[in-house]
Parts: sequence; C-alpha cells; structure tokens
Amino acid sequence: MMTTNPDLERQYQVMELLGNGAFGRVFKGKSKRTGEVVAIKELDYGCFPPSSVDAMYEEVRLIPKLSNPFLVKYLDVFDDKDSRVMHIVMEYCPNGDLQQFITRRKRAKTPLDEDHIWAVLAMVAHALDYMHRPFKQEFSQKIIHRDLKPANIMVASGSVYKLCDFNLCRPLATGNVATTMAFTPLYAAPELLTGKEYTEKVDLWSLGCILYEMCTFSPPYVATTIEGIRELACNSPIPKIGGNYSADLREVITSLLQKDPQCRYSAHDLLAHRRVQAVLQSIGITGSNVPMDFKLNQEKLSQMQPSDLLHNSPTTNSGISSTSVRSDHYGSPSQSIGSLGCGSSRVIKTPAYVPPDPSKYKK
Repeated sequence: MMTTNPDLERQYQVMELLGNGAFGRVFKGKSKRTGEVVAIKELDYGCFPPSSVDAMYEEVRLIPKLSNPFLVKYLDVFDDKDSRVMHIVMEYCPNGDLQQFITRRKRAKTPLDEDHIWAVLAMVAHALDYMHRPFKQEFSQKIIHRDLKPANIMVASGSVYKLCDFNLCRPLATGNVATTMAFTPLYAAPELLTGKEYTEKVDLWSLGCILYEMCTFSPPYVATTIEGIRELACNSPIPKIGGNYSADLREVITSLLQKDPQCRYSAHDLLAHRRVQAVLQSIGITGSNVPMDFKLNQEKLSQMQPSDLLHNSPTTNSGISSTSVRSDHYGSPSQSIGSLGCGSSRVIKTPAYVPPDPSKYKK
C-alpha cells in the first residue's frame, strides 16, 4: 500500500503496485480530474544522506522545466517533509521499454528492421540535442544523462521513444566538464570508465552502444567485470556489425563509438543526418525547438511501429502492460547509478556534421 498523502489522494487514484526498489516504489495511478493514467514514484528519503536529498530536490526542481516530446514528463510532485516521503507523478508509458523489446526480438531470433533503428536514433538524438543545448528557453544549463541505456528508453503510445530515469541532477564540476561517477558499465564511455573528466559526449557513446545492440542483440563491449569492460572499451577496436544494415547506419554507429570524445558526433550533428531528418520530418518535426505538447503525426508513427511491440507483454484487464514501468526506471537517488549532470551555459565545441568518412575512424 502506498504511504498516505492526502494532497496526492485528492487528485489521484492509486491503482496498483508496478515495482519495488531499495528506497522507492512505483504505482500506477489515475488523475481524478482528467482520467489520465500515470506512474507515481514514491521515494522514502528518510535515510538518504544529505547530498542525495539535495540531488533529489534538484531533480524535481529541474526536470519539470524540460520541454521535449521525447522526454518522459513530470506532472506533479507531493513532498511530505514530516514523514520524509516524496511522490513524483509521471507520464505512464504503456508499451514497456526498449530493453524489453530487444530481448523479445533476441529470443525470437528476429533482427530489428533498420527503419525502426533509425526511428529510435532520431527521437533519442532529438531529446539529447535539447538536453545538451546550453541556451534553453527554460534555463541556461546543459544536462547530461550519464546512464543512457535501453531500459531507460520508454516506449509511449504510438511507438514514441522517450528518455527517463533523470536522477541526481548536479552541476558540472568545472563549468564544461564533470567528474562524478554514475553510470552502467556496459554503456559507459571510456572517459567515464577511467574516471576522467567528461562532457555530454558520454551520452553519445551510450547511444552508439544502444544502436549497436539493436543491430547485434549485444552491447559492443561485454565482460564479467568492470575492469574487463574498461579494457575492451578503451583498447579494443569496434566489433563488426553483422546483418544487412546500411553503410550509413554502420558509419553513424562507428562515429559514436570513437574513443576520443572530440571525434564523436554530437546530438546536434546527428540531427543534420539525412536519415534522421527524414524520420523527424515524417512525424511532423522540422526543427529542434518543439513544445512538450506538440502533436506528432500519429498516422506515420503507427506505420513505423513494429507489429510485435506489444506482443508477449503481460497486461492487466485494462490492456495496459503491468511490467512497463519498473522500479529501476525511477530508482532512488542514493541507489540508482543512473544520473544527470547539469552545467553552465558555456558552449563545448564539437565537430560539425559532415557525411561519414570511414577512413577517419579507428575501427
């Protein structure tokens, strides 16, 4: 049962438990005013250290200000300082996450269509470009996710892919680089794995790992220990991508998995790619500044949606997946290794987009 909060209960009906974590739970709920189905994250922060409490408040201060159609929306926050329990009401994504979809395809031994991979790339790149941009309308800070992985890419209605799990939002250490450690090793850039200063380019490496996994059903650098992953990511060439995927896709993935972050494309560079532009234009997006409530082209999205997106996913009687929001998506700040970093308005210069030239990359 959810911890009692009269203010929350006046506005939302709590329907069922979706997942548990060490210091938090996630419930499915419904707005009493609109009938909208939501996810409600409950955080018991009574035993959090002060730094994690500060990070939690920074998250709930910052994230609701973000406005992009490919980010999971924060809708409400209810904080009971006496019981030290916070409830965060979020957009509910009924179609699970990208990791679940990849796993189903892997078990069925069915490769992902390239058009589907470009759709994920386009939507995630659009969200990252917005997050990494220093001059947003809402505030002048860059935001680095730092734990981008398939389980943190939710699938909303209409096969819209949205980033989630924005925990531990913190200022970048020196204005344009950060040093704090918070990541999942299989998707972590070499500079994170070695404890070096890093920029927003760590998110682009993670995106490269995700795209590689969509093509091969495995991240590019797999080992049983962090030390083993670090050795492979820092010193091994990029593993070959099998299947009938285009040179365009292979070259984009190669560019994202460059060990030197200055050689990786930025999210803004990716938006200039003709295949990415084609996806975004087909669903009604022609620029990078798009309001959160922008209406995407649902007809085109439905055509892009794989037929098995909802297959093999347990559902309740209401037809909404009971496994689509897991506790690790909305983990507590003190336990989750996924986190954000936000920095100053200084621009980090990155290479401008040019058509990929395979000869320039270390393979």
